[in-house]
Amino acid sequence: MLQTFLIVAVPALVTLTAALYVLHRVSRAREEMHRPPHFQTRPGKLTSGDSTVTSRRTGGGSESGPYKGDCVVCFEESNIVQLYPCLHRSLCEECVIKIVSSNRRICPLCRTRIQGYGDDF
Repeated sequence: MLQTFLIVAVPALVTLTAALYVLHRVSRAREEMHRPPHFQTRPGKLTSGDSTVTSRRTGGGSESGPYKGDCVVCFEESNIVQLYPCLHRSLCEECVIKIVSSNRRICPLCRTRIQGYGDDF
């Protein structure tokens, strides 16, 4: 009797688990499709057309070139960019690209969702 139960129950549980996993992946993919792009491809220009992102920029862009400093993620001295909307200026462009290319897109300093970045501060 137990053997019959296991023969029926185990495949049913496996099928149910697989179905729930697929539903979860589909819902996450659907959620990602409805989000606007949140990263830039060239320094100084945001690819997102969201006015809230561009309105949070600080004035007085640096004309003397990119800001150099130590990245808080990789600890290398490189071109530091500013994150939007949190306005942190502590990460290099390479690390920001890695973060925004992932599914999380979270600032490592304040956990705010990154909506864009730029080097014009």
